[in-house]
Amino acid sequence: MHYETKEVNAFSRGHVGLIMSLAILGVSTQVFAETPSDAISHPIPIAAIHALTAHGAPMAHATVMLFGKPPQSGRGLPVAEARTNAQGNVYLMYTPAASIMHAARANNGQANFTVVVSIPHHSPDVYTLSQNLWGNPQVLATTAPAITLQPQGKTAPWMTDRKTLVALQTSSKNNLLSQSVQSPTPMHTVSPQAYCGYVQSIDGSTISWTKVGELHNSGDASAAFSYGRTADSTIGVGYSTGSTGPWSLDGTAGVSNTNSVTETQHVPTGQWPNQGYQLLSKFSYERIYFQSACGDNVNFPPYYLVKPTAWDGSMITGQNVSTEPSPNSQYVDAQGPNTGFVRNSGTAFDYRNAFNAFGASLTAQSGFSTNVQEQWHFYNYTQYLWGNNGFPTVSSIIYAGNHA
Repeated sequence: MHYETKEVNAFSRGHVGLIMSLAILGVSTQVFAETPSDAISHPIPIAAIHALTAHGAPMAHATVMLFGKPPQSGRGLPVAEARTNAQGNVYLMYTPAASIMHAARANNGQANFTVVVSIPHHSPDVYTLSQNLWGNPQVLATTAPAITLQPQGKTAPWMTDRKTLVALQTSSKNNLLSQSVQSPTPMHTVSPQAYCGYVQSIDGSTISWTKVGELHNSGDASAAFSYGRTADSTIGVGYSTGSTGPWSLDGTAGVSNTNSVTETQHVPTGQWPNQGYQLLSKFSYERIYFQSACGDNVNFPPYYLVKPTAWDGSMITGQNVSTEPSPNSQYVDAQGPNTGFVRNSGTAFDYRNAFNAFGASLTAQSGFSTNVQEQWHFYNYTQYLWGNNGFPTVSSIIYAGNHA
C-alpha cells in the first residue's frame, strides 16, 4: 500500500512517554480543551489495540485505519492511519479534525470511531467505539480502552460477546499501554491521490424504536421515567459482509441528546400495580458501506456496518417485564408512607435485541444521569423497591412492589 504521510506528533517533546495521567507511566500531562467546542491542538488517546490473527499470532505491521463520521454524500477517507508493531500492538493518538469536533459538539462531547485493522489476503478486523472529547487529560486518558482484536469468522458466536471481551481486556490495559510506550506508533494523515485502502459511504438510513429502560410500579405509588437533555445511550453496531446480514455485534456507538427535550413516562397511583414495562424511544440508524478506494476487493473485501446516529424523541411502552425476582433478597429497601425515591446516576440494564435496523437486532444500554432518571412517590402504606444486582441506589434495574 502506498500513500504519502505527514506525521502527527503523538508525543510531547521534552516529556517522557505517552501524554497520559497514569502515574505508572511517569508522564506529564498537557492542556487539552475542556469542551469539544474548543479546538484540541494535541493528540488525544483513542484506544490501545492488540491485533491477533485467527490463530492467535501477532498481526505484525498491519495497517490500522481510523474512521470518524461518514460524509452525507460521496466516499469518506480514514481520518488517520497507523501500523501495528512486531507484537501486533498500536496505541492510537489522534488530533481530532474539524469534522470530528463538529460531530462531538452535536453528540454531547462523544465522538464515534471505527477502527479497521487490515493485512493483505485476510478479512479485516473491525471495531467501533466512542471517546468523549468533553474532558480534561485525566478523563481522556483513563477512558481510552485497551482492545484485543482477533477475527474468527464474523458470524461466529464469540462476536456476540465482544463487549465482554473488551471489558476483560481493559483490566490488563496498563500492561498494554506500557508496551506501547516502548515502541510508539504515530498516526499519519492520508493522501487521497495515493491511497489504496478502505473508504466509507452511507448506504441507507432508517428509524427504529430502541429500548432505553424499564419502569416498575407498586400498588399505591406513582412512578416516572425521564429521558432528557444530556441523556446518553450506548448502542451496538452490526457487522456483515452483506447489506441485509446476518449481523454480528462489532462494538458500540454512543448517542447523546443535546437538545432541550425530555420524554417522560408517567404512571399514576393505581396503574401498573406490581407490574413493569420496557420503554422504547426512536433513534436514527445508518448502514455504512466500506469498500476499497482502488477497486482491490481481494485485499480489501467490502462489508457493511449498521450504526446509530441520533435520538429522535418519542416514548412508548414495550414488553411486559412484570416477572420479578423475589424481593426477600439482600437488596430490598422498605419505603414508608409519604416518602419518595429518585435515581439519577449509574448504569442501566444492557438490553439484548434492543432495536431492529436493516435486520440488525443488537444491544442498547442507557445510563442514569441528571436527565435519565426514575422516581417514585409512596402514599398510604409501606411498599418496597429492590434491585436485580444491588440495592436500588446502584442496581441496573429497579423493581417495585407491595410485597412484605
